[in-house]
Amino acid sequence: MGLKRIAFALVVLGIVVWAVFPFAWAIVTSLKAGSALFTVEAWPSQPSLANYGAIFKEQPFGRNILNSLMAASAVVALSLGLAVLAAYALGRVGFRGRGLLLFVVLGVSMFPQVAVLSGLFELCLL
Repeated sequence: MGLKRIAFALVVLGIVVWAVFPFAWAIVTSLKAGSALFTVEAWPSQPSLANYGAIFKEQPFGRNILNSLMAASAVVALSLGLAVLAAYALGRVGFRGRGLLLFVVLGVSMFPQVAVLSGLFELCLL
């Protein structure tokens, strides 16, 4: 039983390393400056936060983040409000075609989102 647990822990560790490595590599790369970007090292020999300072000095990065945060918050609030009203209506109000509508919603939710979006690309081309 102990060997199975160790094997399972190693598999989980491998999956975590596989998933987290790109983020760790991006952070390590962001701490490099200039030509050091082309050297392969686990940790930069001379880490620098100059890249982070340059983002805020050379571009309106803070303003862009604030704009994105406001837009995302507004979209989430509007979507959540409409979804709550629709869910209440579908759950409590009886109307003709309700079962079919719920079946269609369930059927669409079983497909991956990419498969659902391909139909939208067809509509955009028309």
